[in-house]
Amino acid sequence: TGELAPSTAQAGFATVQKVLKWLHENEKILSHPGKEIKSIKIATKDKARTNTFTPEQVLAVMNADFHPKLDFPIKAYFLFAKETGARIGEILHLEWGDIVNGIWYIKSKPKCPTRLGKGWSPKWGKERPIVLTPAALGVLEMLPKVSSVGYIKGEDSPVPANFVFVVKDRKVEGGFRRVDDIDRSWQGLMKAAGLPDTGPEAFVRHDLRRTCNEEKKRQGISDEQRAKELGHSVKVNLSNYTGEFNPELEKMFAIFRSSQGENLLKKKKKEASNEK
Repeated sequence: TGELAPSTAQAGFATVQKVLKWLHENEKILSHPGKEIKSIKIATKDKARTNTFTPEQVLAVMNADFHPKLDFPIKAYFLFAKETGARIGEILHLEWGDIVNGIWYIKSKPKCPTRLGKGWSPKWGKERPIVLTPAALGVLEMLPKVSSVGYIKGEDSPVPANFVFVVKDRKVEGGFRRVDDIDRSWQGLMKAAGLPDTGPEAFVRHDLRRTCNEEKKRQGISDEQRAKELGHSVKVNLSNYTGEFNPELEKMFAIFRSSQGENLLKKKKKEASNEK
């Protein structure tokens, strides 16, 4: 499975087997061609992704020469997602009124327009507040506050809204609308940054949730609090949101956490000087 991640290959194989079994049991085919094929077995460590962005990769993304169509603020999205760990649906349906005194209240919004109709709610209906970091607040300060709309599939008239991450509305000159898909912008940004953008090693948007979790863990924030902020259980947080071990990065954070009179920046400058 050179082009697929192990867990993706396993899930795809299981789906094919189910389809073939149904076709055979309902006499749509004479025999079950996959009956004798053994299921794909993968190690536990390979079942969950461990991709996280390193500080160098984050810098590469921010320095990338890339300008998406319709001017979607993909770099602002990248930073905001890294700082908050929020899901893409939560960010794309974020409205200015959801933020009060530096706190983002992720909650059910019955009047918020989505692609399929009015009414948006977080996954599993789990509402939660996120205290925005200075970096996240800085991203919001860079984004213009504009009137926007949301288009509902099958309906002609757009629904007024107050979305934060928007693109130009082709139907209305000077207007802005909700974003439904940023796949091309994301892949283009990864490619421009020189990072894997296709295949099992490619970075995906969900990797920013894992990156956020890892950064907060190094800051000493508990498993319970991190899971609460990301909107899932501690068990899921521990099994699916742990990144790869990076010795150099761990060393940097150990120095940062210690109080031995030498801050991280001075330490790195000293190391660089000694290497010359």
